[in-house]
Amino acid sequence: MRPTCPGPKLLPLRIQGRGMLLFRPTKEKEQGMIRSAASKVMWVGRATVFLVGFSVILGLVFGVATTALSATGGTFILGKANGADRVSKLTASIAGPALTLVNQSTEAAATALNINVASGQPPLKVNAAAGTATNLSADELDGKDESAFASSSHNHDGSYYAAGSKVADSTHADHADSATNAQNADKLDGQDSTTLLPGGDLPKDRTLRGHYNVYDKASPQQGGQENMPISFGYRLASAPTVRIIKANTSPPAECPGTASAPEAASGYLCIYETSSYNLYNSPYRTYPYVYGTSRIGTHIAADSTVNNHTTYDSTFYTYGTWAVTGN
Repeated sequence: MRPTCPGPKLLPLRIQGRGMLLFRPTKEKEQGMIRSAASKVMWVGRATVFLVGFSVILGLVFGVATTALSATGGTFILGKANGADRVSKLTASIAGPALTLVNQSTEAAATALNINVASGQPPLKVNAAAGTATNLSADELDGKDESAFASSSHNHDGSYYAAGSKVADSTHADHADSATNAQNADKLDGQDSTTLLPGGDLPKDRTLRGHYNVYDKASPQQGGQENMPISFGYRLASAPTVRIIKANTSPPAECPGTASAPEAASGYLCIYETSSYNLYNSPYRTYPYVYGTSRIGTHIAADSTVNNHTTYDSTFYTYGTWAVTGN
């Protein structure tokens, strides 16, 4: 059998007073009906597109206006400046951060958070019971915990020097009151470094000490004389006053030392004789004696008694210590 080809659809047609009749529309009428239906569908589509686009435009316009005039109770819009006149609070009960900020930029100025406050105001505040922030701990100094440092009230044990005590042999450091730092310590107790070198000025009340030894031989039937210089190595403000303390005699008040520990008052040169032999003494002079005393030194001399021997020389000597103090 040949397949049947469907013909035009039968359309109902009501005729007044005679019931319902069916008729087949012509080809021209059918095409007109299709065009009419398609036209209406396209009109509805254009209207829908218009309404959607209009809604988007209104959203953008009013959205921008809302961002520019954002206020308390408004929507927080990302990428825009937001303002508020009350505290904005985020409360959560979750097993993790309540807020995470991530900035994946590798630019030099890229940060995840920028906090700006008025001058002198703290940028951050946490509750008193808060723990230590990971990777943001101020509990260490240069990588050391507080237990590595002693408190200000700690005096250490016996192996350390107590507060206010002095290190051994540091007595003379007390006079370095003009040294502001080690690099600029060109003065000691107000004295320039040039005065502390040999040939410089001896500071007031500073004491120098030394030894002397006068020794010689007198020929038979003759006397002898010998002397030696004493050089201070520094300059005094003026020539010192000389005091000679013979062996086994008491020193004057201005020479409060001994031959083994010579001392001298300011402006004095004290010569302490330890021992002597065969020295000449007269009502006019006691040996040893000094002459030519100046700011930088003196000479000490000794004379022998007359050698009564006719066959050999006679020895004479004197030796001891001295001290001179700047004036």
